[in-house]
Amino acid sequence: MNSGLEKYYAQRVKHLGNHLLDFETSLEEELLHEFRVELKKMRALIKFLQKIHGKAAVKKTKELLDLVFHTAGTLREFQLIRNWLLANRLTGIEAKFSRENLIPANFGHFFSGHPGFAKKLQQALHKSARLIEKTGQDITDKYAEELKKNILEKINALAPASSWHSIRKLLKQWIYACNWTSLPEQAKNRTLKNFSQLQEAIGIWHDNQLLSNYFASIHSAILKDPYLLKEWGFGTKKINTALKSSSAKVLKLLKNLLLN
Repeated sequence: MNSGLEKYYAQRVKHLGNHLLDFETSLEEELLHEFRVELKKMRALIKFLQKIHGKAAVKKTKELLDLVFHTAGTLREFQLIRNWLLANRLTGIEAKFSRENLIPANFGHFFSGHPGFAKKLQQALHKSARLIEKTGQDITDKYAEELKKNILEKINALAPASSWHSIRKLLKQWIYACNWTSLPEQAKNRTLKNFSQLQEAIGIWHDNQLLSNYFASIHSAILKDPYLLKEWGFGTKKINTALKSSSAKVLKLLKNLLLN
């Protein structure tokens, strides 16, 4: 195990396995966040392998990772909305949201519904490790350079807000790829700072968009309830203000990248 790619992959397999055990017994917010980060890092690796070796080579691994990732993502959205409602003391809407979006106290229901999942994932990841061993350092560096070029092309094309989330996925893919490339540190770090700021800003904007979508979805159902309607008006105003602010931050960062 000599290459940076092999070492990084081995670390991700170990960490993902540990987090999977934690996640089986707890939905504590910080644990969920850490688990999703590990899933994203591993999915970035598998996406890279898919690009180099083809879809069929990583099909099983990708399917298993996507399954647990999307489930964890649904839970994260639940926590985002509920925590925001509680933080802003919108107790009426929070009660309605919690009644309509019941989640278990832990992630055990996922494993009971998918028996042997952890073992199947470990086997798939072990198989994908063989592809890692076949992948030379020059290939990883070329991949990172092409990914960066793709990102800058999208930014230079003045991408609309509807494409920001997809750009964020590319940004995170490049950021994760920096862990297994041998690109010059000085140039990499400069770009890493700019891309990290942009992806974080888009993430905040996207969270505000999710909140806005939720409030829009419940409007017709609460029209006859004055108390909920009052909460809805307060919440909508606050979300719109945050959405406007976070959108302006993204646009500013995009403009800065265009000027560099």
